[in-house]
Amino acid sequence: MPMALAAFITKVRFVQTKLTASFSGITPTPAEVLSLLTQLEVYQAEALAKNFGNTGACKQLRKQIQKLLSKQVAYVNYMADGDVAVLEQSGFELSKVPTHHTVPAQGQIDRVETLEDGTIIVHYKTIPEHDSYEVQVRGLDGYVRTEISLFKKAKISNLPQGVTLNARVCGINNKGRGEWSQQVTFSLAPSTSNNTASE
Repeated sequence: MPMALAAFITKVRFVQTKLTASFSGITPTPAEVLSLLTQLEVYQAEALAKNFGNTGACKQLRKQIQKLLSKQVAYVNYMADGDVAVLEQSGFELSKVPTHHTVPAQGQIDRVETLEDGTIIVHYKTIPEHDSYEVQVRGLDGYVRTEISLFKKAKISNLPQGVTLNARVCGINNKGRGEWSQQVTFSLAPSTSNNTASE
């Protein structure tokens, strides 16, 4: 365990040096991480002197440093905005785990369930490679309503009643938006309360 801890400390010091040189204003600051890293080295030396593995204090401190590193990674990803050259300047290792190789497949709506008072529930099939779904309702004169959902259905309220509308769905992941589904046409009956008021 001491060897693994030593490798961790070396790597973190290298990354903080790179971040200091390339990313001004990064939070948490490299100084904050290095301060904890110095304390971790003290714990490591104590553990080696007593000839035993990692202590509870080492584990807690390492977890704390890893949380700070995660925040730094989020900052670097935001600043890089997909630019690999910028990511490489950070010193962090680029992810070797393939997340998504392609955009999601084309969406497919099962049905549109119409409820009262301008509300619908759009049911659709699972789209391979998706992270989330985008559901869109369109109508005349450029009318568009969009809903993002993590589930296999989306509820959309306050839609215009008594007119023809179209619904479609697509999947979204870190590669972009997949192809839209075929449109499903539907209409919502005029509100009963509106009819009563106009009589």
